[in-house]
Amino acid sequence: RPAKLPRAFVAAPRIPDEIILVVRPGGGPDDYAAYLHELGHALHLAYTDSGLPVEYRRLGDSSVTEAFAFLQDGQLRERGWLKRFVGVGQPVDVLRFTAFHKLWFLRRYAAKLEYELFLHAEGPGARSQDAYRDLLSAATLVEWPAELYLADVDPFFYAARYLRAWIFEAQLRDLLRERFDEEWYRNDRTGPFLLSLWRQGQRHTLEELAADLGLGAPTIEPLLAQIGADLA
Repeated sequence: RPAKLPRAFVAAPRIPDEIILVVRPGGGPDDYAAYLHELGHALHLAYTDSGLPVEYRRLGDSSVTEAFAFLQDGQLRERGWLKRFVGVGQPVDVLRFTAFHKLWFLRRYAAKLEYELFLHAEGPGARSQDAYRDLLSAATLVEWPAELYLADVDPFFYAARYLRAWIFEAQLRDLLRERFDEEWYRNDRTGPFLLSLWRQGQRHTLEELAADLGLGAPTIEPLLAQIGADLA
């Protein structure tokens, strides 16, 4: 459609039987990231156990499905994957760029969450507008337009869902590397392991899933370590 927004998304009329991945490529690395991210959502939904109650197929902790989506777009931060499947012989610059991009988004969403907490306590008005501009500008190191202070708000504190998902995805990635080696994404044993997680739909919270996997309490240290290693 000529006026279609370019943002990729997944529609799920019937989980797991009818899952639709929609993309509109525009060129550049963002297309890879958008496609892989939505592919993560699509795989999670498509392999959800059809026998689960609808609450566990459609509701639950959105951080879980976002974590699976970030795991897929995180292939762009895997040195071996970039060499083997994208043909990037020397991926140092790509890794540095994607790590910077990840860090920028991490800072932006941390500021977004702080701002949204302020907005819900204060209500719309000049003080919230100033808080939005100041917090986002300080976090991203660019001047942020105050006029977006009501438009840039996601329902139900979804910014927190993203932050939780990034934290869990980094812990999960470390676990995959430990169990299935550095090239876990092409290990035959990785598929059944991920399928066992996807089949659960959104039955568990992120914390429950982390406990089941022996990851312990969510901690940001693995995420910061991975970003730091790629920026080095």
